Amino acid sequence: MLSFPVGSRARQKAIHSVSLPSIPSIVHAALLALVLAAAGPLVHAQVAPDTATPMLGPSFSPEVMYRILVGEIALQRGEPTLAARAYYEAARDAQDPTLARRATEIALFARQRGLAMDAAQLWQKLDPASDRAQQMVTTLGQPGASGDLKSDLEHVFADAAAKGQTLGDAFVQLNRALSTQPDKTAVYRLVSELAKPYPGVAEAHFAVALAGYNTGLSDLEIVAASTREIDRALELKPGWEPAVLVKADIMAKSSPENAVRYLNAFLAEAPASGAASRALAQIYVDQKRFGEARAVFQRLLDADPSDRELQFAVAAISVQMKDYSTAERLFQALKTAGFGKPGAVAFYLAEIAEETRRYDDALARYREVTDGDAAWLAKLRIAAVMGKQGNVEGARQFVAALEPDGRDQEIQAKQAEAQLLQDAKDYQGAYNVLNTALADDPDSAELLYDVAMIAE
Repeated sequence: MLSFPVGSRARQKAIHSVSLPSIPSIVHAALLALVLAAAGPLVHAQVAPDTATPMLGPSFSPEVMYRILVGEIALQRGEPTLAARAYYEAARDAQDPTLARRATEIALFARQRGLAMDAAQLWQKLDPASDRAQQMVTTLGQPGASGDLKSDLEHVFADAAAKGQTLGDAFVQLNRALSTQPDKTAVYRLVSELAKPYPGVAEAHFAVALAGYNTGLSDLEIVAASTREIDRALELKPGWEPAVLVKADIMAKSSPENAVRYLNAFLAEAPASGAASRALAQIYVDQKRFGEARAVFQRLLDADPSDRELQFAVAAISVQMKDYSTAERLFQALKTAGFGKPGAVAFYLAEIAEETRRYDDALARYREVTDGDAAWLAKLRIAAVMGKQGNVEGARQFVAALEPDGRDQEIQAKQAEAQLLQDAKDYQGAYNVLNTALADDPDSAELLYDVAMIAE
């Protein structure tokens, strides 16, 4: 199924990034500290710390630079405890609050509560005006912060409500803070309990609905409850875009057509909502209504011709619609701009050349795909194109010379060789290749299926 990050990413950004300035608030700091540090009823979170290396001050000594380097290498090797210690020592020696904050975050991830407290206290000392540092120290110092996560979070929300802080923003961020918890039903129940004391807060109802959606909506009771919650959020906050998007997502699970009607009605009232337009386009893509999807993306692209993600979406849908001239023009522009993951745009351009029977161009373009996830597939397509040119034996030799990385790629190479023979109408040869491969891997469902199909 064709899917575009531009649709889902924009929707998630709109859902999770409400009131962006509030994200580094002391309430969110408390949520993060509790979720990462608590050993409560949910499985421990496994959130990796931000991997961005902090800016290195020109006054850092060689010893401090060395400890920072040790910390970064330890993170890359999956050793967060060592990284946290290295950053804490660097922060202590350099007396730098940015390094102290980094040490706190990594220590939380490593579940080194004592070290996290030491780093947070250093952070607070070096930056006494930082609300986040103060809240980290306060939260980590709570006796209950290492026990019942539910009770700790209830305390954070109650404290935020009592002090007039951004309670709504905290509820919006709650699902993000809990996003790596594997038991989504447990998260839904937790969020539901946390929201009960706040029936007049739209964001609390929103948080419950989003948590329900994140369960996959396989439970009809959760579906009904999530629908009620998101409807209540919209009653309290009419036209609120993140709630509109969650409601559309919930509707699309059971009736994509109803979700389409709902989003079109919303866009009639709020035509400037880019997130809603992207959500609508993604539903169209999921339903293989490519013409309507492209029209939505094209309208957005016309409004912002510099948006490369929208350009990519229009180009990819054009491929699905076999409008190769439009797709090629857009992908060529994207290639010139250096857009996308390694090899992705070049692979699309190679596919277009192959589909339009420009086989020499296709071979040249597939050979450009040397990095990224598409590199291996590009090699298999080179063999396929060679076969289409009539050079079946050369293509088989090319496949035989490949160096597969693991059993899956070994199977794919054999399937590619068999396909070459099958396309050349050498069905016995194709059967022999697959049967030999199956003897080496008798449990392969892919090979069993292919052998059965060609035997017919």
